[in-house]
Amino acid sequence: MRIFDKKKHEIGDNSNNNNQAGRDIIINNGVSFSEAKEIALDVYHANFYKLSSEVKGIVDLRAQEFIDDYIKKAIQNKTSMNEFKNPDYQYIFYKAQESYIRNGKEDLKNTLQHILLKRAEVSDFSLKQIVLNESIDIVHKLTPAQINIISILFILNNSIRLKVVNLKTLYNYLDEIFKFLDNKQITAVDSNIQHLNFLGCTTSTLMTSNLINRLKATYSGVFYKGFTKDSFENFIKDNSEFKDINLIPCINDNSKFQIDSVNIYYDFSKKFSKQSLDKLKNFQDSYLMSEYEIEKLVKENYSQYDFVMKIYNFYSSLSLTSVGIAIAIANLTQHSMEFDLDVWINEKE
Repeated sequence: MRIFDKKKHEIGDNSNNNNQAGRDIIINNGVSFSEAKEIALDVYHANFYKLSSEVKGIVDLRAQEFIDDYIKKAIQNKTSMNEFKNPDYQYIFYKAQESYIRNGKEDLKNTLQHILLKRAEVSDFSLKQIVLNESIDIVHKLTPAQINIISILFILNNSIRLKVVNLKTLYNYLDEIFKFLDNKQITAVDSNIQHLNFLGCTTSTLMTSNLINRLKATYSGVFYKGFTKDSFENFIKDNSEFKDINLIPCINDNSKFQIDSVNIYYDFSKKFSKQSLDKLKNFQDSYLMSEYEIEKLVKENYSQYDFVMKIYNFYSSLSLTSVGIAIAIANLTQHSMEFDLDVWINEKE
């Protein structure tokens, strides 16, 4: 593959005024948006296959559309174009463009461009750079249903929604997750598991779960039956470190109380040791609904329960890889659900 370097496309030096009237917008004294566009077009023209005139018209149109849309989003996000000086970025941009040219689907274009914009922020060779590069190389090999499957797994297994504070907000969140999914597209079949594993988006584990277990583990505070103040005072006699924990009326029985926390490990991780949190969790668990009670409650009040339960339970043995997480986040971003990839892809202790 031919890659163009800065010798062909002269780049403004530090003496240039990046905001002079009548000149291209340049971010951080580097490559302007018009220069980035020229580089991308040159790489495309130098590398894409020679095709019949009828097909070539479609190809050229998609190639130009991909570049124009990317530049527009980069301007909106104030993304630096300096990575276009990097042969690796030119290569990965071309691979993304090529995938869209061949596929032509709007969703794929948006997902690829989201990953590219994130990749443009990473100048140093790092785990994050590798993950984003691999995501671009893999995402076009997934069906929309498979992308939605790993998105479901990410939301339920790898993240927590802090705005979920009671059953109503939990149901609203589940609706928000699944409203953009076509239920008919997603099926519970082994071939999806095999393909996701083959591409390195997931790994199969021996551990399985079910939707009720997962909701109970992540959003425990929503499923309290409640306890009396006497019960809590007896507990802190032997566990005085918890004496200042805030109690609130139980959301499911206002005659009783509960700990003011939806997820103890998340809310108190910086305040107590793991050993202490295990004690607090054991106390909490003795006052939660049973799995049978939770299932009955959710099934009666959440219309999509059967579908969500079927899909999640079938794929629950899958664990997302770093690439699977990056693709899921890119997909969810297209539906106004923002996640910071750095939370999950981080080389710092």
